[in-house]
Amino acid sequence: MAEVEKRERRRHQRFTINLDGNVRGIDPSEGVFQSDIEVLNISISGVYMKINHYVDLFTKLELRMFLPIAGSKSDVAELDVNGVVVRVEPSKKKPDVRDYRVAIFFPSLNKLEKQRIEDFLKDLPSPPASS
Repeated sequence: MAEVEKRERRRHQRFTINLDGNVRGIDPSEGVFQSDIEVLNISISGVYMKINHYVDLFTKLELRMFLPIAGSKSDVAELDVNGVVVRVEPSKKKPDVRDYRVAIFFPSLNKLEKQRIEDFLKDLPSPPASS
C-alpha cells in the first residue's frame, strides 16, 4: 500500500506560545461580547487560541494581544488586529464545554501590524507549532 504524504498547507510558520489577550465580537444570539483569550500559537497569518465563549465560523473579531517586549521580564506591548474565525473545536456550542479552541485568520493586516508581528516572531526561540 502506498504511503500518503501529508502536505503542510500553511504558507507561514506557526510558533507555539502562551500570550494573554482578549477579543470583542458579535454573537448572533447574545449580541456584543468580550472575552479573555489565551493564544496557543501564532503566525503572521493568524492565531490559534483558547476562549471560554463559543464563536461561530466566519465571525469577525477584534483581537488584542499582549506581546512581551524583548529583554523585559514584565513589559508588554498591546497589539490590536482584526480577524475572522476559520475553525472552532468543538464545532458546536455545548453546555458542558468550558473552553473552545479557535483558529483566527488575519485577512488584512496593515504594514505596521504585520511588522510588529514579524518582529515579535523573529525573537521567538520556540520551534514551529503543529496545530
